Amino acid sequence: MGRRVVVTGLGPITPIGIGATEFWAGLHSGRSGIRRVDDLVNLEGINVKIGAPVTAFDPLDHLDAKKARRLDRAAQLALAATSLALTDAELVPATCN
Repeated sequence: MGRRVVVTGLGPITPIGIGATEFWAGLHSGRSGIRRVDDLVNLEGINVKIGAPVTAFDPLDHLDAKKARRLDRAAQLALAATSLALTDAELVPATCN
């Protein structure tokens, strides 16, 4: 049977803040991530005008340029959120056994 892993850290990447500190500050200030999105992407054929896009995310803040180029946005977001959660939990993967 495999071992279970629990990471007790936060790695939010949201429209109101990236990282635990910025995210909590956004929540406490009542910031909203909702906005018009029809100016961001081509929504032809889709009856949507508002959303909650994560526009402040820069993959190069979390990944090296070569890795960022090879990954799609979903994978970039997942790796960045994982990295943020590990940092928040004060875990260093190389030292975990």
